[in-house]
Amino acid sequence: MGSSCAVPGRVWHGRRRRHARPALHRRDGLGALSALVLVVPEVETLLADIRAEHDPAAKLGMPPHVTVLYPFASPKRLGPTERMALAELILGFPAMDLSFQRTARFPDVLWLAPEPVEPVLALADGLTAAFPKYPPYRGKFTTVIPHLTVAQAPAPVLDQLEPIVRARFAEPVRARADAVALFTTVEKRWVEVDRFRLG
Repeated sequence: MGSSCAVPGRVWHGRRRRHARPALHRRDGLGALSALVLVVPEVETLLADIRAEHDPAAKLGMPPHVTVLYPFASPKRLGPTERMALAELILGFPAMDLSFQRTARFPDVLWLAPEPVEPVLALADGLTAAFPKYPPYRGKFTTVIPHLTVAQAPAPVLDQLEPIVRARFAEPVRARADAVALFTTVEKRWVEVDRFRLG
Protein backbone atom coordinates (compact mmCIF):
# COMPACT_ATOMS: atom_id res chain seq x y z
CA MET A 1 0.00 0.00 0.00
CA GLY A 2 2.34 2.11 -1.04
CA SER A 3 3.69 1.35 2.34
CA SER A 4 4.12 2.52 5.85
CA CYS A 5 6.93 1.41 8.03
CA ALA A 6 5.35 -0.05 11.14
CA VAL A 7 5.67 -1.14 14.74
CA PRO A 8 3.15 -3.34 16.53
CA GLY A 9 1.05 -1.58 19.14
CA ARG A 10 2.51 1.89 18.65
CA VAL A 11 3.27 4.12 15.69
CA TRP A 12 5.75 6.96 15.86
CA HIS A 13 8.50 8.88 14.13
CA GLY A 14 11.99 7.98 15.28
CA ARG A 15 14.71 5.43 14.89
CA ARG A 16 13.98 2.65 12.45
CA ARG A 17 15.51 -0.72 11.93
CA ARG A 18 15.04 -0.52 8.17
CA HIS A 19 12.73 1.04 5.67
CA ALA A 20 9.47 -0.60 4.72
CA ARG A 21 9.02 -1.86 1.22
CA PRO A 22 5.57 -1.50 -0.31
CA ALA A 23 3.82 -4.82 0.09
CA LEU A 24 0.31 -4.48 -1.23
CA HIS A 25 1.07 -6.83 -4.09
CA ARG A 26 2.29 -9.68 -1.86
CA ARG A 27 0.20 -12.64 -0.78
CA ASP A 28 -0.72 -13.01 2.87
CA GLY A 29 -0.40 -16.37 4.59
CA LEU A 30 -4.06 -16.11 5.65
CA GLY A 31 -5.30 -16.35 2.07
CA ALA A 32 -7.05 -13.26 0.78
CA LEU A 33 -5.17 -10.09 1.56
CA SER A 34 -6.81 -7.00 2.95
CA ALA A 35 -5.67 -3.46 3.66
CA LEU A 36 -7.11 -0.29 5.19
CA VAL A 37 -6.11 2.72 3.13
CA LEU A 38 -6.82 6.38 2.46
CA VAL A 39 -7.60 6.61 -1.25
CA VAL A 40 -6.18 9.75 -2.92
CA PRO A 41 -7.92 10.18 -6.30
CA GLU A 42 -6.68 13.77 -6.57
CA VAL A 43 -3.22 12.59 -7.68
CA GLU A 44 -4.42 9.95 -10.14
CA THR A 45 -4.08 11.99 -13.34
CA LEU A 46 -0.59 13.17 -12.39
CA LEU A 47 0.72 9.70 -11.59
CA ALA A 48 -1.30 7.28 -13.72
CA ASP A 49 1.37 6.69 -16.36
CA ILE A 50 4.20 6.26 -13.87
CA ARG A 51 2.23 4.01 -11.53
CA ALA A 52 0.97 1.87 -14.40
CA GLU A 53 4.54 1.04 -15.36
CA HIS A 54 6.35 1.10 -12.03
CA ASP A 55 3.93 0.27 -9.19
CA PRO A 56 2.96 -3.42 -8.86
CA ALA A 57 -0.05 -2.57 -6.69
CA ALA A 58 -1.39 -0.25 -9.39
CA LYS A 59 -1.13 -3.05 -11.92
CA LEU A 60 -3.34 -5.12 -9.62
CA GLY A 61 -6.05 -2.50 -9.31
CA MET A 62 -5.01 -0.50 -6.24
CA PRO A 63 -5.59 3.26 -6.69
CA PRO A 64 -3.22 5.92 -5.31
CA HIS A 65 -3.42 5.66 -1.55
CA VAL A 66 -1.80 6.01 1.84
CA THR A 67 -1.85 2.79 3.83
CA VAL A 68 -3.06 2.99 7.44
CA LEU A 69 -3.03 -0.75 8.26
CA TYR A 70 -1.71 -3.69 6.29
CA PRO A 71 -2.16 -6.60 6.42
CA PHE A 72 -5.62 -6.66 7.95
CA ALA A 73 -8.25 -9.34 8.55
CA SER A 74 -9.79 -10.98 5.53
CA PRO A 75 -13.24 -9.45 4.92
CA LYS A 76 -14.65 -12.98 5.24
CA ARG A 77 -13.65 -12.83 8.90
CA LEU A 78 -15.35 -9.48 9.47
CA GLY A 79 -18.99 -10.06 10.32
CA PRO A 80 -21.57 -7.33 10.97
CA THR A 81 -20.46 -6.91 14.59
CA GLU A 82 -16.80 -6.55 13.67
CA ARG A 83 -17.55 -4.13 10.85
CA MET A 84 -19.72 -2.00 13.11
CA ALA A 85 -16.93 -1.84 15.69
CA LEU A 86 -14.45 -0.88 12.97
CA ALA A 87 -16.81 1.79 11.65
CA GLU A 88 -17.27 3.27 15.13
CA LEU A 89 -13.53 3.30 15.74
CA ILE A 90 -12.74 5.06 12.46
CA LEU A 91 -15.56 7.55 12.96
CA GLY A 92 -13.74 8.70 16.08
CA PHE A 93 -10.92 10.12 13.96
CA PRO A 94 -11.38 13.37 12.04
CA ALA A 95 -11.44 13.70 8.27
CA MET A 96 -8.16 15.05 6.93
CA ASP A 97 -7.14 17.80 4.56
CA LEU A 98 -3.83 16.59 3.16
CA SER A 99 -1.28 18.03 0.77
CA PHE A 100 1.09 16.13 -1.51
CA GLN A 101 4.22 17.73 -2.93
CA ARG A 102 7.40 16.53 -1.23
CA THR A 103 9.07 13.44 -2.69
CA ALA A 104 11.20 11.02 -0.72
CA ARG A 105 12.82 7.63 -1.18
CA PHE A 106 13.12 4.24 0.40
CA PRO A 107 15.51 1.80 -1.23
CA ASP A 108 13.99 1.17 -4.67
CA VAL A 109 10.84 3.15 -3.81
CA LEU A 110 9.84 6.71 -4.73
CA TRP A 111 6.98 8.20 -2.72
CA LEU A 112 5.06 11.35 -1.88
CA ALA A 113 4.68 12.53 1.69
CA PRO A 114 1.19 13.30 3.02
CA GLU A 115 1.26 16.56 4.94
CA PRO A 116 0.46 17.10 7.70
CA VAL A 117 1.41 13.57 8.67
CA GLU A 118 0.22 13.72 12.29
CA PRO A 119 -3.47 12.86 11.67
CA VAL A 120 -2.47 9.93 9.47
CA LEU A 121 -0.16 8.66 12.19
CA ALA A 122 -2.89 9.07 14.80
CA LEU A 123 -5.30 7.00 12.70
CA ALA A 124 -2.70 4.30 12.05
CA ASP A 125 -1.83 4.28 15.75
CA GLY A 126 -5.47 3.85 16.74
CA LEU A 127 -6.03 0.99 14.33
CA THR A 128 -2.83 -0.74 15.41
CA ALA A 129 -3.79 -0.49 19.06
CA ALA A 130 -7.33 -1.75 18.40
CA PHE A 131 -6.22 -4.73 16.32
CA PRO A 132 -3.03 -6.09 17.91
CA LYS A 133 -3.40 -9.35 15.99
CA TYR A 134 -2.53 -7.40 12.84
CA PRO A 135 0.68 -5.47 13.49
CA PRO A 136 1.55 -3.26 10.51
CA TYR A 137 3.75 -5.14 8.07
CA ARG A 138 3.71 -8.06 10.51
CA GLY A 139 5.82 -6.11 13.00
CA LYS A 140 8.89 -6.00 10.77
CA PHE A 141 9.56 -2.28 11.19
CA THR A 142 10.13 -0.05 14.19
CA THR A 143 8.82 3.18 12.64
CA VAL A 144 5.76 4.04 10.62
CA ILE A 145 6.27 6.46 7.72
CA PRO A 146 2.95 7.14 5.99
CA HIS A 147 3.41 7.75 2.30
CA LEU A 148 1.93 7.42 -1.16
CA THR A 149 3.96 5.10 -3.35
CA VAL A 150 4.74 6.46 -6.81
CA ALA A 151 7.14 3.85 -8.17
CA GLN A 152 9.17 0.79 -7.28
CA ALA A 153 12.29 0.44 -9.39
CA PRO A 154 16.08 0.34 -9.19
CA ALA A 155 17.74 3.55 -8.07
CA PRO A 156 18.83 4.65 -11.58
CA VAL A 157 15.21 4.49 -12.76
CA LEU A 158 13.99 6.42 -9.71
CA ASP A 159 16.70 9.00 -10.35
CA GLN A 160 15.04 9.66 -13.71
CA LEU A 161 11.49 9.60 -12.38
CA GLU A 162 11.93 11.82 -9.34
CA PRO A 163 12.51 15.12 -11.19
CA ILE A 164 9.49 14.34 -13.38
CA VAL A 165 7.32 13.84 -10.31
CA ARG A 166 8.70 16.98 -8.68
CA ALA A 167 7.85 18.99 -11.77
CA ARG A 168 4.30 17.64 -11.83
CA PHE A 169 3.90 18.52 -8.16
CA ALA A 170 5.50 21.95 -8.39
CA GLU A 171 2.29 23.13 -6.78
CA PRO A 172 0.99 21.02 -3.91
CA VAL A 173 -1.98 18.80 -4.64
CA ARG A 174 -4.60 19.04 -1.92
CA ALA A 175 -6.74 16.04 -1.04
CA ARG A 176 -9.65 15.46 1.30
CA ALA A 177 -9.54 12.13 3.15
CA ASP A 178 -12.98 11.58 4.64
CA ALA A 179 -13.09 7.78 4.73
CA VAL A 180 -10.96 4.67 5.14
CA ALA A 181 -11.36 2.09 2.38
CA LEU A 182 -11.12 -1.66 2.97
CA PHE A 183 -9.51 -3.43 0.03
CA THR A 184 -9.13 -7.15 -0.44
CA THR A 185 -7.74 -9.42 -3.13
CA VAL A 186 -10.17 -11.10 -5.48
CA GLU A 187 -8.60 -13.37 -8.09
CA LYS A 188 -5.23 -11.73 -7.40
CA ARG A 189 -6.53 -8.20 -7.92
CA TRP A 190 -7.32 -5.48 -5.39
CA VAL A 191 -11.01 -4.65 -4.97
CA GLU A 192 -12.62 -2.16 -2.60
CA VAL A 193 -15.22 -3.99 -0.51
CA ASP A 194 -16.17 -1.42 2.11
CA ARG A 195 -15.63 2.18 3.15
CA PHE A 196 -15.75 3.63 6.67
CA ARG A 197 -16.40 7.32 7.22
CA LEU A 198 -14.02 9.47 9.25
CA GLY A 199 -15.53 11.95 11.71
